[in-house]
Amino acid sequence: MYRGWRPEKYTESGLPATDAETLQGIKNMPLASLLVQYADLQKLLSTYINAFLDSTTDDDPYIRSSFNQMNTLTMRLSSSKPNMQNIDPRVKSAFTAPPGYVVAVADLDAIEVCVLAYYLWVLFDDDRMAKSLIAGISPHDTNTEQWFLINKSDFTSEELANSESEWNKWRLKAKTTLFGVIYGQTAFGLSDKLGVSLSEAEDILAMVEDKMPSIKDYMSLVIRTAKLKDRNNKWMSLHTGERANKGWFYTLLGHRVYKPGLSEKSKYSRSRAERQVKNASIQTPAGAINKVLHRQVFDYVKRNGLGRTCWAVHDEVGFYLRRYVATEEVRKKMSWLFSSVDLLKCEEKYVPIKGEFNYGTNWKEAK
Repeated sequence: MYRGWRPEKYTESGLPATDAETLQGIKNMPLASLLVQYADLQKLLSTYINAFLDSTTDDDPYIRSSFNQMNTLTMRLSSSKPNMQNIDPRVKSAFTAPPGYVVAVADLDAIEVCVLAYYLWVLFDDDRMAKSLIAGISPHDTNTEQWFLINKSDFTSEELANSESEWNKWRLKAKTTLFGVIYGQTAFGLSDKLGVSLSEAEDILAMVEDKMPSIKDYMSLVIRTAKLKDRNNKWMSLHTGERANKGWFYTLLGHRVYKPGLSEKSKYSRSRAERQVKNASIQTPAGAINKVLHRQVFDYVKRNGLGRTCWAVHDEVGFYLRRYVATEEVRKKMSWLFSSVDLLKCEEKYVPIKGEFNYGTNWKEAK
């Protein structure tokens, strides 16, 4: 026993293991807590700060990352040298505007949820999430109430504002579960995300399937139609090449995505490919919508000489705007340009896409 700690894991040399997982398990101990903090800060320094500093010079203080259009299966923008996509939120405050400018960020609100809500309504006549979005109510609130039988009205405004309140814990569980389904997560992956046992994660997925069967029906339809050889399929199709496990599938918005592996003999490879196709069926139109709206805002900024585009990270687009144009009127105009009621529409059925546009002295403040 070491100062009240009885190690459960040891290294090959016989010493107590001090890897990140072990330290997290005993972080209530003062020394272990300091080591966890040190490891976290060391990762922050090596992964982000040093990488960003190495990409700048005294003559050019700007980070000039390469943003790639076609490097991902879903055709979402990726970046390299350095990678900006998984930037730690704590580092965002270091990104400031040059003199005479402010940082402005346009951000889409839950675009993947909007795409899924649209599919469920159009394909299966399940309008619950779509109607929530139309009414300006978060689908995560609706799902929390329907899935876990928790009423938001039973909580005070102080409790709702407290991230540690019972309501927000259940809401986070509903939100994590929904995105887990969107990303094709297994019960094992969901249990790790939620910090619950495997059996509890399986029960949660079964409950969602029971209360919202349209989600499972949608995912099954994705795989079934993705394996078709009909190139003229109106929604999504796969045209096979010389090998049966290599081909193209087409998303709702007409994008052709290359995805091998759907006919692999290996169950592991086939399951992995299926999860990627499910994810791509939502992420690809979400990414395309983001680019369409990004272009609208970009054209407005360029045409009026307001500033310049700086980065596109996930569903955020960052700008340097001239300080004198950073008015409430421009903010509302940019928010309107980064929104749409026409991109996810089929006859009378539609799902609104809502964008937000905000200013700040740095990236974190603008977000």
